[in-house]
Amino acid sequence: MLVKTVTACVEAMYADCKFKEIIPLHFEDSFAPTGWLGILCAGALYVEFCDPQKFDDNMHQLYKQLKDAVDRTKQGS
Repeated sequence: MLVKTVTACVEAMYADCKFKEIIPLHFEDSFAPTGWLGILCAGALYVEFCDPQKFDDNMHQLYKQLKDAVDRTKQGS
């Protein structure tokens, strides 16, 4: 899987080391994160994109999570 490439691993670990929030996106029903990806995403609220019929609702959810993350970052500065 593309998400398990070395580059993705390095980027995810960098984000974690910098205490950046990770917002996992779920595109395949059959995919379940394991190993390093499972550890980094444990307890995170996934944004589901498996059902094309719910794309607009899911984009709204992603926007809200991104906005909330930015707001928390601004409060921490």
